[in-house]
Amino acid sequence: MKAVIMAGGEGARLRPLTCDMPKPMMPVLDVPLMEYALRLLRRHGVSEAAVTLGYMPDCVRDCFGTGARLDMKLMWRNSRSARRAALKRPQSFWMRRSSYCRATGLPTAT
Repeated sequence: MKAVIMAGGEGARLRPLTCDMPKPMMPVLDVPLMEYALRLLRRHGVSEAAVTLGYMPDCVRDCFGTGARLDMKLMWRNSRSARRAALKRPQSFWMRRSSYCRATGLPTAT
């Protein structure tokens, strides 16, 4: 199964914590927030994920790389409008027959 994780937001409600770090990298018990989401997806049979990033994308990409550490294949997409880009490209990700789910965001603090 495949997933799309839209993690491109700036985390404005978490400022000043997100001034130097994107929300997906915020540590919870010394583990990046996005890692919890990826582990949960993997536990439920997701083996590939396309991740859309907008704010400080290199920080997130450098942490997770290809996804091998989590036994997943990660594909990265940089976009300032992550939601629009999530399903637009790469079409090859969606063209292969497979089930998929869409994760519309990481848990947020209100």
